[in-house]
Amino acid sequence: MGFSEELKLKIRKKAHHTCCLCKSLGVEIHHIVPEKDGGPDTEDNAAPLCPSCHETYGGNPDKRKFLREVRDFWYEICEKRFAGDSDRLGEISELLKITASKEDVKQGIDGLMGLLKDVKAKLGSSEKQNEVPPQLGGMIGMTPFGGVSAGRHCKKCGTIIGLMIGDQGHCPTCGAPKKAKAFIKGIKKTLIKPEDIKLLILTHGHWDHIGSAKDIKEITGARIAMHKREKDWLEKSLKPLPPGVTLWGKIFAKIMAMFMPLVHIPATDVDVILEDEGFPLGEFGIAGRVISTPGHSPGSVSILLDTGDAFVGDLAMNAFPLRLSPGLPIFAEDLQKVKDSWKLLLDSGAKKIYPAHGNPFSAEIIRNVL
Repeated sequence: MGFSEELKLKIRKKAHHTCCLCKSLGVEIHHIVPEKDGGPDTEDNAAPLCPSCHETYGGNPDKRKFLREVRDFWYEICEKRFAGDSDRLGEISELLKITASKEDVKQGIDGLMGLLKDVKAKLGSSEKQNEVPPQLGGMIGMTPFGGVSAGRHCKKCGTIIGLMIGDQGHCPTCGAPKKAKAFIKGIKKTLIKPEDIKLLILTHGHWDHIGSAKDIKEITGARIAMHKREKDWLEKSLKPLPPGVTLWGKIFAKIMAMFMPLVHIPATDVDVILEDEGFPLGEFGIAGRVISTPGHSPGSVSILLDTGDAFVGDLAMNAFPLRLSPGLPIFAEDLQKVKDSWKLLLDSGAKKIYPAHGNPFSAEIIRNVL
């Protein structure tokens, strides 16, 4: 018989017409337990999924409990984020009318990137030839005996990692999915073994910062540290996207959302749950601490060394095509919290800033924009 149209509409509204797994716009209502297996046409057995996620998870009976948990978690986020604004059906319906196909998006991306490269070329670039535009990275490797240097730029995968192990400028960790090979190749350039890495700190839980966490954890045997507000994102393979807070950020966010069905994050356990009070790194031979710095995401953290070097994940950005100059992020859950977190870092002695996207810069740049 299938779900009633009334129930389908109710579920779409609860999920704000987005997939409960990848958050892409435009969903169908699917049976968690299929009709052929006796699944009822009830709200408890319904999940808002895009075609891609339904194909990946819908036919797997082992994922039924997982689908319910993720669905309910997404309902809660929608209810809290848009409290008092649950009747956005008209607005969302208009957005659905102009939602592009994947081919449209690909063509648009190609044209947009070409245009932005032209703009950057005209403005001039100060990047060195051996420093490629940074990939998306935010995983920090710690060894039990120090051997850690600040501000290294990975010439192999293009990632600026907060703390680099070794002195050859190769990163031990890469945050985007399917970077395990880059990790293995990079760590061979150092004087340590993978098993010498004891802690992986995730600055936050967005897909481009946790995608290789499971693989690298298995390679190194290291523990993963992550803030309690975002541990479910890694443990349940969630892919929330932050809203844009600038015009370009809002455009970029919509483009990313259309590609989320193609991204898969292997789930793994978080071993060290970070609290708001912070986390000292002395036992790992690091003179510094982890500080809770929410704003870009609810569980964002930064690493502040006693030297004043601050590794801030996406609390700042300094890389094309996100920004053409260093500054505040173009995406944020709460821009005021971003500013509050920066005040905390500056008051705590931050002097040199290492963002996940782009080259390091002086903390005075941030001080001047607050």
